[in-house]
Amino acid sequence: MKLIVIRDNLKEGLNVIGYSISNNLPILSNFFIEAEDNKIKFISTNLETAIIYETQCKVIEKGKVVIPFSKFYDLINNLASEERINLEKKQKKVEISAGSYQAVMNIDNNVEDFPVIPQIKNKNYIEINSLLIKDILNKLIISASGQNLRPELETILFNINNENFKLVSTDSFRLTEKTLLPSVYQNSNKEDIKCLIPLKTAQILTSIIGSKNESLKIYIDENQILFKSKNWELISRLIENNYPDYSNIIPKKFKTEISLNLNKILEALKLSSIFSNESFEVGLKIKNKNLEIYSSNQIIGENKYILEAKVKGEEVDINFNWKYLLDGLKIFKDSEEIFIGINNFNQPAIIKSINDDSLFYLLMPIVK
Repeated sequence: MKLIVIRDNLKEGLNVIGYSISNNLPILSNFFIEAEDNKIKFISTNLETAIIYETQCKVIEKGKVVIPFSKFYDLINNLASEERINLEKKQKKVEISAGSYQAVMNIDNNVEDFPVIPQIKNKNYIEINSLLIKDILNKLIISASGQNLRPELETILFNINNENFKLVSTDSFRLTEKTLLPSVYQNSNKEDIKCLIPLKTAQILTSIIGSKNESLKIYIDENQILFKSKNWELISRLIENNYPDYSNIIPKKFKTEISLNLNKILEALKLSSIFSNESFEVGLKIKNKNLEIYSSNQIIGENKYILEAKVKGEEVDINFNWKYLLDGLKIFKDSEEIFIGINNFNQPAIIKSINDDSLFYLLMPIVK
């Protein structure tokens, strides 16, 4: 193998595939290079996910090689002054040169030892804007469990049919759902699809997308999912457990309805969090058509913040985990005014934008 590649293209490829490098097995700390037809392909895998990045280069002699990722990554990132990098494989070594710099890196692994990357058989896909799916996933990731309690809670649910595309996450204390209409995506699948995307895969996907505004195609098989852009592919296994049936817990009516400015309640909640107890508890009290946010701590003291709000329904005094409540409010950062619907102390409250019903956040109160 012998080739010349633009340094910035090489650096971008390494940055992308780095999200799937693993130290669990020696071979997984390496990445795979394949060069032919004036293209270079980088592949990494941790056996749960695999990432493929492809870019243009000048291939003088086609070939394949497996290279230790960490040292090679450090080398390329410190070659800041050279535009073109030459790579050449010679037996158990890779020669790297750029301008007046030269290095020889020893390689111990054969290309045959590198894991085989699975192929997606389904040719149908969902096509969506990359920044849109990134924004949605960032909103949902906060509600997915990171505690390894139950495999199905460590996921994002994709529920796709002819009418819409729903994305859902929950850790059993809170739940976020976003509904997309066909006007913002294309779906060539003829059958309905319901699958569970690992939380870590969703996190990797948002990191790879970064600020790239491009079209993203999603291919889904029975056990795998593929996210494909112009230059890169992310392949992941799917979680096979059943997702909780949450439809019956979504409230349709409310005893108390509150509408208020988002920035005001964010300010009140951050202040009240300073005085909260070890349970991260803050109270929401509706009295005389006002909303009061309060908290107390035997050691620190107590505080309350009375907010102007539009209130409809019964008076209520209910407690929430302020961290979970703050997480939920932040996903509506683009909204000026939000709606909070409350029922009993043992039923979830709902938060959503006044002007958008496609996204909502459910939160269970703290039951004393």
